This record gives sequence, structure tokens and C-alpha cells, in this order.
Amino acid sequence: MDDAAAEQVRARAEDAIARVDAVRASLDELLAAVQRLRGELGEGPRPAAPPPAIGLESARLVAIEMAVAGRTREEVERHLRASYGGPDTSAVLADVFGEL
Repeated sequence: MDDAAAEQVRARAEDAIARVDAVRASLDELLAAVQRLRGELGEGPRPAAPPPAIGLESARLVAIEMAVAGRTREEVERHLRASYGGPDTSAVLADVFGEL
């Protein structure tokens, strides 16, 4: 590598280091602003509470209503799991749709 090429590499490296230092300074300022805002907001918003667990009787009622409306077993199962979580609904689905 000749002297001119080496000088060009050195200059680019110094430029890259200067840019990294500028980005680091910006990130430090951003972090300080976020910490300041957190302090002003206190704890901040609380996460949403999970949906309440339902009993099997409530799940059975929902499953029956959906089946009457023409929903498939799979659709009802997805809905019960996504919307309510909680109890194992396989007995409810067997009661509403019959055994597989």
C-alpha cells in the first residue's frame, strides 16, 4: 500500500471514529431524556390486565352460541383460547360438538 492510500484509509478511519463519537453522544442525550421523562411520569402506564379467566359454564355458553351461529369447532376453540384463556375447554367442545 502506498503512502497516499494509507493516508486515505487513515482519514476515513478518523472520520468514522468521529461519526461514532457523535452518534454515541446523541444516544447519551437520548437516554438522559428518556430517564428524565420516566422520572416525570413516575411508574408510567401499567400493562393491561389479562382477560379474566372464565368458568367452564361460561365457556360452554359461548361455545353453544357460536355453534348455533354456524362457527366450526376449530373457530370456537381458537376464540375460547384467544379471548378467555384459562380452563381446558376440550370437555366443553366435546359437549357442544361431540367427541372427535
